[in-house]
Amino acid sequence: MKILLQFFLVFNLLLLNARHSAAQSPRNQFEIQGSFGGYSGIEVIDDIGTGGEENYQGGNTNNFVSFKYYISAKIAIGLSIGYQTIWGESNPDDLAYNGGILYNFFEHYYTIAPEITKVYRTGPNFQTYGFIGIGGSYIIREYDFYQGFPQNNSYRPFTKSGTLRTQITPFGLRFGTGFAGFFEFGFGYKGMINAGFSVKFPPRKKVISVDKK
Repeated sequence: MKILLQFFLVFNLLLLNARHSAAQSPRNQFEIQGSFGGYSGIEVIDDIGTGGEENYQGGNTNNFVSFKYYISAKIAIGLSIGYQTIWGESNPDDLAYNGGILYNFFEHYYTIAPEITKVYRTGPNFQTYGFIGIGGSYIIREYDFYQGFPQNNSYRPFTKSGTLRTQITPFGLRFGTGFAGFFEFGFGYKGMINAGFSVKFPPRKKVISVDKK
């Protein structure tokens, strides 16, 4: 419910900003985005696996900062950097796996991923697009043991690892011009629904010098 409320708030702000007109994505334009998303790929996988060795319980929003550079009016290359935490507990019905020791876990995902964006259509104050991204996450997992640190167990209070992450977003909609809002639908590290704000900087104008005779 909180994610939906944030989504509709952003959507209304987008409509208010759609009054101004300008070209959306000329060549050599630079864009910065700040976004939050819900139900990332990791959450989907953990949710499906709930009831096995561990029970997934929840996660915060996926918070990302993204950078894009338009190499043409239709193609942009970029980079996204983000963070998310998910949490859960060991399954008390699966004591054979966890040695009879119950614990809570917290996984912190620090993600960085190059992306490529394809612009479908550009209007005076809107833009539709899709993008794909592939990168990786640095994961720090914390354990909170109910019975203290297990001396004769392979678990540790902290573990560190890495994993490959992807994002496939077939549809995104941006409302506004220089300063705008957007929302996206896809699957991966940014979540099934991702929304936020965007700032586009106009490309530098070439200065042509004229020799005076």
